[in-house]
Amino acid sequence: MPKGAKSLQDDRKKQNQMRSDTKELRLSGDAKIARIRFLTDLEDFEWAYFHPVLASSRLGKKYTKEIYCMLQDGGDCQYCSNPETSAVRKKIFFWVYVYGVYHLKPDSESKWQKVEYLGENYYLETVNEARVLKTGPGKDGYIETRLLNWGKRFKTLCDRDYDWCREGTKMEDTVYDLVPVDEGKTDLSEEIKKVVENLQSISKIIDLTKPPTAGKSQGSDSSDENPPKDLEKEIEEIFS
Repeated sequence: MPKGAKSLQDDRKKQNQMRSDTKELRLSGDAKIARIRFLTDLEDFEWAYFHPVLASSRLGKKYTKEIYCMLQDGGDCQYCSNPETSAVRKKIFFWVYVYGVYHLKPDSESKWQKVEYLGENYYLETVNEARVLKTGPGKDGYIETRLLNWGKRFKTLCDRDYDWCREGTKMEDTVYDLVPVDEGKTDLSEEIKKVVENLQSISKIIDLTKPPTAGKSQGSDSSDENPPKDLEKEIEEIFS
């Protein structure tokens, strides 16, 4: 078992580095489609329950922060005991390789390429990196069902590319869909294979979302740790 103050400091640095190295795939603003390749298959994805808790940034702005429910680990959960924060939402975690994101409008620096995709005009933001796809089950379990059905049909999620699509502009009317691209089954490129070799496990990614067990008040969280830069974008990412 680790001992001493230095071990605490080293672990804190390690956790902070893992957080900075882990990016989520988020479609917000005018982003409509992300072309992706699943790197986590159906037998390896993980899911957990989270409490949507009102938090405050350093500047006093309010936003919703998702807190891992510690009851899942057999521990005590201060958020479950408070009626204001007892609600939970299921989140499903996958690693995906993101080729690019299609936007309706150009970026301010004009770096995105204007392209035609699926018969529509978009501005393509090239990404080419692994990101975590964290999704809810969708309305009436739609996304969860799509994931399971595509995996059952093709015997895997990882043998072809998909479009992760978003429709709507606000939390109330935003819906997502997952559609395999027309090219069908394709081999994984050598570049992506190298990326896969260096990925953290999904379990470790979920561990980063777990709250400290001491020193927290119930009902709200005033932490300024990783507050969203754009509150509307953060809200739009919350699935029912």
